[in-house]
Amino acid sequence: MFTTTLRNTVRRAAVLGFSLGIMGSATMMAATAASAAEYKGQRLDGLSFEAIASTSNSKESQTAKVTFSGYQALLHFEDGSYAIVDLDDAVIDDRDNITALDRRQNIQWKLDLH
Repeated sequence: MFTTTLRNTVRRAAVLGFSLGIMGSATMMAATAASAAEYKGQRLDGLSFEAIASTSNSKESQTAKVTFSGYQALLHFEDGSYAIVDLDDAVIDDRDNITALDRRQNIQWKLDLH
């Protein structure tokens, strides 16, 4: 009786571990395949661009250097300030209309890359 129960427990643990391993591998492959923003099939990770940045709160625009990292971008402004934003879309279709959210300040940004 004890041996049968132990054997069934080990069997269930092996099946569960295998299932979790497959799900974990699939999740890692999906995360790796889409771990950075893209424009025309090119990964933007680590690339920097000059841009015009504007917010939904203001009609003013600022010149910024935008550096992409994963699904985020770091905006460096001419006055030395910066913002870290989460891109609304991982695939960028229009480099003149990239939208992103600064979660820390709850500000929506529009970026126009040069």
